[in-house]
Amino acid sequence: MLEYSHGKRIVAIDDSYSWQKSFKFTEERVLEQYKRPKPSSKTLPDEYYRTVAQSNLELLIPIIEKHEDTDFYFFFPPYSILWWDNQILTGRLRAMLWMTQYIIETLQQYPNVAVFYFQNQPEIICDLNNYRESMHFSQDINHWEAECLSDGRFRVNVGEAVDVMREMKKTVLAFDYEAEYGQN
Repeated sequence: MLEYSHGKRIVAIDDSYSWQKSFKFTEERVLEQYKRPKPSSKTLPDEYYRTVAQSNLELLIPIIEKHEDTDFYFFFPPYSILWWDNQILTGRLRAMLWMTQYIIETLQQYPNVAVFYFQNQPEIICDLNNYRESMHFSQDINHWEAECLSDGRFRVNVGEAVDVMREMKKTVLAFDYEAEYGQN
């Protein structure tokens, strides 16, 4: 449903961030849009994104602490294997994994917080038919995430962040882009 305010079209909340009607979700479309970067000779230091992570956490933590009787659910959505390919080739993989682990472990210090990690699901991230480009996925994946949040699947328990990041790194480094998609 579209709504109008002051002559401008506004997307209703139920339809916001839903691209099902506007975009095609196909491997062909994703591969057409993805331009593989040249490999970087530099790798970002692990803690490169620390300031970014801290800035975001500084916005969230006061709200979490103020509302200790509210349960907060945070999740990391499943970006496609192409997004991860880009992180590897541009030397950002280690820094991204470090930042994610840092955020998870910081949020887990609060008993009213649950953290879910959907990025290391090969059956989702390696199926480019789930995506319209390397990051944005279909409504079906949104529904799957909601089901997981509801039943607790892929919740990262305290002490598991290191293993989850290790498994993510293993998953993306084991993927053979050239064998799967050829040169781009």
